[in-house]
Parts: sequence; structure tokens; C-alpha cells
Amino acid sequence: MELGPVELVVLTFLGERPDPEVVGAVAKVVSQGYVTVLDLVFISRLQDGQIRITDVDENLDDLGFGSLEIKAQTLVNEDDMEVIRDSLEPGTSAAIIVYEES
Repeated sequence: MELGPVELVVLTFLGERPDPEVVGAVAKVVSQGYVTVLDLVFISRLQDGQIRITDVDENLDDLGFGSLEIKAQTLVNEDDMEVIRDSLEPGTSAAIIVYEES
């Protein structure tokens, strides 16, 4: 399967969950065929400092991304996650999305 070019975007959120309006906007762009999501990782830093990571292979329904069509590829690597994880303050979160324009 040929890919490319691909882009990586990081959406940050106040709170440990994504903003439903932002998730809806992403879903709309995908459903209208503008982009294809290839990978998605959601990272939360809980108030106590613990990190929770949810990736594309897990149930994304609780985060609102469950209806998002994702062509699951493992493109977000440990280095990408480390940069985001280290930048999150307690009580914040981020979605790392790798996509390709359609």
C-alpha cells in the first residue's frame, strides 16, 4: 500500500478528554472525504500526574472517536508520544492524528 504524503497534527485539550465539538469537526472532515486518518493516539495526563494512552487498536468510543473511520497503520512512534507526553500538564490531554489528504 502506497502512502503519502502524510501529515501529523496534535490537538491539545484542557481536561482529560477531548472536546466533543473538535471530535465532531474531525469526523466531519473525514466523512466528507477530505482526509483519511491513518493513525490516532490519545494521551491524557491525569490530575495525579499519571499518563493514560489510548491508541487506534483500542476502544475509542469513550473518547468520542469511535465512529471515526481509521485506516489503522502504526505511524505514531514512541518518540512522537514522548514529546507530547512530556509537554502535557496535569489535567490536560492531546490527540495525535496522522492523516493523508484524499
